[in-house]
Amino acid sequence: MKSAIGNTFLMNFIIIFTVIFIGLFITSLSYTKALRIKNRITDIIEENNGYNNKEVAAEIEAYLKDSGYRISNGKNSTCSYKGDTSKVVYPATTTNVYDYCIFKFENSKGTYYGVKTYMYLDVPVIGDLIKIGVYGETKNLGILG
Repeated sequence: MKSAIGNTFLMNFIIIFTVIFIGLFITSLSYTKALRIKNRITDIIEENNGYNNKEVAAEIEAYLKDSGYRISNGKNSTCSYKGDTSKVVYPATTTNVYDYCIFKFENSKGTYYGVKTYMYLDVPVIGDLIKIGVYGETKNLGILG
């Protein structure tokens, strides 16, 4: 009887360790995807010297479609930078296909953009409740760009 209790404890430990390991692995994959997409959006903005025309938006949308970024289904996040919505360049409306944000900032060296994408953890029980933002900025574009 003593060894049966010991084996049960060991099996429970192995199962818990496996679940935690798989959870960390899935989180790592999701974060890597969000980071890669954020980096590519900042590259597109830098290559076009800003987010200033519809061709840049179309190029970003095409990349998101090709990369398999999650479609928002009308449930976009409210974009604000530290509570300030005046810096938001994209999305202009709340009915966008993809859920990401672009912010425009100006300083003495020129203009730079902030990009926020999201990593999603689709857990069957809690659904879309786990969504974590990944934020990054472009280099200065403009005067000293």
